[in-house]
Amino acid sequence: MGSLSGALSPGHRPAGTVLQVSDLEPGQSTDGIVTVVNRGGSGGLLTLAAPEVSDAPGTGGGALSKRLQVTLLDVTGSGAPELVYSGGVAGMRARTLGYIRPGESRSYLVGASFIPGDGPESAAAGDNSYTGGSTRLTLEWGAMTASSPRLAPVTTDHLAPNVSIQVPGRQDVLKRGRLNVRVLCSEACGAQAALSVDGQTVTARSAERPPARSVGLSLDLSKDAQNSLREKLAAGETAVFEATATARDAAGNRATATRRVGLAPAP
Repeated sequence: MGSLSGALSPGHRPAGTVLQVSDLEPGQSTDGIVTVVNRGGSGGLLTLAAPEVSDAPGTGGGALSKRLQVTLLDVTGSGAPELVYSGGVAGMRARTLGYIRPGESRSYLVGASFIPGDGPESAAAGDNSYTGGSTRLTLEWGAMTASSPRLAPVTTDHLAPNVSIQVPGRQDVLKRGRLNVRVLCSEACGAQAALSVDGQTVTARSAERPPARSVGLSLDLSKDAQNSLREKLAAGETAVFEATATARDAAGNRATATRRVGLAPAP
């Protein structure tokens, strides 16, 4: 992905923006910035068509686009990013993005996350069916005639979001060396999380993801933490994880949630 600029005039669409997604592991993300400039002599409504999708299936036949969460943020200027879209590829419909004046530019962050599955793994099933697969999303921008809008009054959001944590089942934490969690927010939020056992932090705090109502995070355990857990389970003890997530909405309001998960010895 790169920057995009072109003269926007009624009925005209510049070259499309291409987001190529490949070599992602479950829980990983990729993103890039695209800039659109109105070099025409009149203003209009900036438009974005529904994406054209092209899949190269993985070794198990999985189409990666069906497991991607796409995030589109307006990152123009120095203010807080504005969420335009967050959700699956199939749900990304054509939309207008507000009035754009002659000479004005807009910058958008386009991101894609591989949402991990909850089912059992095998060589050609579950997340493994997407190995080697790739997805190509083409976004086309344009403009349509419209009158200059009146400025709306500015309102300030001081309300913190409601946050909770989900932990998908059937995870082999010691084999994979990580615990996958999902942070749910009452509005679009950026989220990050960390994991502790018996009050001791055992993972690095995850990087904050682009804002969305549902954010998937992978919490990687250190080698020392994995060895300590194996010893605990070998002694017949149950290890109790505590995941702590912090979410931040577009206005900067923060909220925290915790979730405890037990890891019991094999019977």
